[in-house]
Amino acid sequence: MKPAHVQEALADRTLWSPLVPGGTNFTRRRLADTGEARLEYRALPGSLAFGGLFLSIGILALAGAAAWATLVDWAVVLPMGIPVFVGLVFVGIGAAHLAQDVAPVRFDKRNGRFRRGRARCSLTDIRAIQLLAERGTVAGRYTAASFLSYEINLVLADGSRTNVVDHGDDPATVHRDASRIAEFLSVPVWDATADPA
Repeated sequence: MKPAHVQEALADRTLWSPLVPGGTNFTRRRLADTGEARLEYRALPGSLAFGGLFLSIGILALAGAAAWATLVDWAVVLPMGIPVFVGLVFVGIGAAHLAQDVAPVRFDKRNGRFRRGRARCSLTDIRAIQLLAERGTVAGRYTAASFLSYEINLVLADGSRTNVVDHGDDPATVHRDASRIAEFLSVPVWDATADPA
């Protein structure tokens, strides 16, 4: 829901629900100032290690299945479909996670563009920074844990939005990041984190 303190007409044409539903309960990137003309989010080592672990487990499962297949009779190889499938799933998850981590998330005044992976927009089209909070749940074996996930979005001139980051973190860090981006772009922050969805 649009906060009462945001009075701009553009805010009425902007959606206030999370752009990336579901949220996340950990932080994958940190905002880094790379000079006078550029801000960018860089992957954290823990996030890279998480993706690397999945990729490594998948590769080991595939290598183990291949090694075992060379040592046994082909009639016994058919049950190897399960380790091969598990290996491929782990390789896919690890590779996708790492690809997201290394994809650039950058505000660059030198070329006047914002870039997140393949998504791009002109910095002059950005009218506001939208800050949202979303309550998520991680189900455990016997209990469920609740967490807050924060989303920083760019609001463009036509009211559409582009996601910058979606991560779990302490509110102070997320607010500081949104303020740094807003100051860098000379646009306001539309903060709707007081009442998470």
